[in-house]
Amino acid sequence: WGELTEAFFVEAKWNHSDYMPTLEDYLDNAWQSVSGVLILTHGYLLMNPDANKDVTESSMEKFGDLFKWSSMIFRLYNDLATSSDEMDRGKSVNAISCYMHEHNVCEEVAREYIKTLIDKAWRRMIEARVACSDDSKDPFIDMAINLARISHCTYQFGDGHGAPDARSRDRVLSVIFEPITEKEH
Repeated sequence: WGELTEAFFVEAKWNHSDYMPTLEDYLDNAWQSVSGVLILTHGYLLMNPDANKDVTESSMEKFGDLFKWSSMIFRLYNDLATSSDEMDRGKSVNAISCYMHEHNVCEEVAREYIKTLIDKAWRRMIEARVACSDDSKDPFIDMAINLARISHCTYQFGDGHGAPDARSRDRVLSVIFEPITEKEH
């Protein structure tokens, strides 16, 4: 919670002072401000309620790259989906706007570049997953990967979280209310 609050404070200072960070500076902070680390930490603690502080800190350190790259994917998909609306509302600090400002390019060029960063982040997360092969049965590994997957699903057609369209609502409702039927052979 402390790190998330610090990341929010950095973003608030940028917005308040109309400061546009470099993309690198933005991403160094933004993968933490997206709350993926918090979600995964809570998930880890829910899956391991009896873990003591030392075991928990050791596991968090061991899975640190999974935390980072899953959260980075979450952040980049979020920025792709929400940046246009955010810029229209006057919130200017996101991956798209940082890249546009730093490289003096149009929004479309920045979006394409961010997509390449998503691909790189997926590769880094897969590398982190392979590095955890000794712990391959630890359900936390799948949870970290699934955070990235659900980020893609949530934001692939726009802001499926903050401003869900009919397609996003239908997806959620179908999972909750429509039973999955098994085909007879």
